[in-house]
Amino acid sequence: MTPEVQVLLSTYNGEVYIEEQIRSILNQKDVQVSLLIRDDGSSDSTVSIIEGIHDPRIHVIREENVGSTKSFMKLIRLAGKSAFYAFSDQDDVWDEEKLITAVSSIGDYPVPAIYSSAARLVDSALQPLGTVNCRAKTDLGSAIVKNYVTGCTCVMNHALMELLKAGTPESIPYHDWWANLVALSAGGVSVYDEVPHVSYRQHGHNVVGASENPLVKWRRRLERFKSSRYERDHMAEELLRLYDDRISPDARDLLEEVRDYRSHKVRVITDRRLSTGSSVDNLLFDILVLLNKA
Repeated sequence: MTPEVQVLLSTYNGEVYIEEQIRSILNQKDVQVSLLIRDDGSSDSTVSIIEGIHDPRIHVIREENVGSTKSFMKLIRLAGKSAFYAFSDQDDVWDEEKLITAVSSIGDYPVPAIYSSAARLVDSALQPLGTVNCRAKTDLGSAIVKNYVTGCTCVMNHALMELLKAGTPESIPYHDWWANLVALSAGGVSVYDEVPHVSYRQHGHNVVGASENPLVKWRRRLERFKSSRYERDHMAEELLRLYDDRISPDARDLLEEVRDYRSHKVRVITDRRLSTGSSVDNLLFDILVLLNKA
């Protein structure tokens, strides 16, 4: 049987690239695709372009602007019944085997499962710029330290979507990070593919961009470091509140430690469970903990 995948796409003033992205979604091989689009208050011709495609697999909803993360959380609540679900940005281009590759990777898991992958960086004209590859260590501790999941690469199974629908967090920084943490906290599986299957377009209007240029990467890290709190403690608290009966004892201990990190910073910094495969990422996390910005 051909697997069903519902793609969740949030749009906002995306008239330049939206048709190309939608065509790449509808042209996926070996899967049965439906596309649920929530327009986040666009003031350009994004919605009229979508409606002009005239494909019965597309359903578009126009609502007020709430921002990218909240828009995707609304899409989760609006999602219909499907075997698998995928997040999509409005300005990328997917390889035709993207979805079937993901479905094949997580299709046999009875537990909540999420797939993510490396992404091929391209410029506005789809010319290659490099690759974002996290080479992720896919356990809960690593996922707390660093969000290695790029939303436009994510595919989830029905079991995970049911969990996401069951509880709406009050405050999270990114929908993709949250989905991955829910899966891992509830005894699920996170699969990371080091082969890219999406062209991740870089341009001046990206909500979240990426670059392999070391100077650009460090500049962005420093900017986020100076201006942001990452809300790991709040996410841990929300996970414990919303999924109390699904969290394993080991996951509970780790989440409680992160929730209360200000009270025992040395313990958090020295906990080997809170570690990625990157000493740089681990160091940045330790600094954030010390400065109460984790």
